[in-house]
Amino acid sequence: MKDSEIEKLITNNDDDKLKFYLSNALEKSKSIEKESKQLGLVMILLIALKYLVDTSKDASLSYFGLAIKELAIIKNFIPLVFAFVLLRYLAISLHKQSLSKIIKLVSFKLFDHSDEGDIHSLNLLRSIMPLSIYGEINRAFLINGGCFGLVLALPIIILVLFVPLAFECVWLWDLFLNFWSVDLYV
Repeated sequence: MKDSEIEKLITNNDDDKLKFYLSNALEKSKSIEKESKQLGLVMILLIALKYLVDTSKDASLSYFGLAIKELAIIKNFIPLVFAFVLLRYLAISLHKQSLSKIIKLVSFKLFDHSDEGDIHSLNLLRSIMPLSIYGEINRAFLINGGCFGLVLALPIIILVLFVPLAFECVWLWDLFLNFWSVDLYV
């Protein structure tokens, strides 16, 4: 939603409807955060599985009662699955960002906070929103730190955003270089 649409929603509805909307938006934000955490764990497991398969000397792996027999096929499809999980994670993150903006504006209206930089407003948002690493980095470094905070936050932001993409690029580069030797039709 654009800012003008959010403002129109706020002005055209009474407080009861806004409270209902805010509670539903908060529930959705919490479910998005839960799914985001699950997708993050899936990405970590896929990275571990990829390197476990790469370093395995056997033709099959068996851990905790789970047996994987065709390692070559698994090795070739992990980047595809990882790309899907990464795309889903990015889509959820963008949706959560827009939802956070809506929650912030509606809660400021309901609790009569007009100054967004006010410390009470920030504490209000922290108390109702689920924990977000990006939000905490934004508050700690960018809002409070100014230019110095930006210099400190930039490496952290780059690591958090681009490390999954780096894994995907390295894996796909390996597949592109060895495309003709990949035997998918076993």
